[in-house]
Amino acid sequence: MRYWPLLAAVVVIAFVLIGIHNVREKRSQQKRNVVYQTALRSYSEVIKPGMTRKEVEDILHARNKVFR
Repeated sequence: MRYWPLLAAVVVIAFVLIGIHNVREKRSQQKRNVVYQTALRSYSEVIKPGMTRKEVEDILHARNKVFR
């Protein structure tokens, strides 16, 4: 019976650590999303539907981007 406070403390600490991990993961995901949206916007401004493959390849080469 005297181990219940210790067990309760361990459980609370575990929940706090899981919560901290989830908050950090959500922030990291938001940062990745901002970077992705910025890159998408920059490409969407230059590459338009109907462009030829050659035109798109030239744009990517000009930006020193590797592609297959």
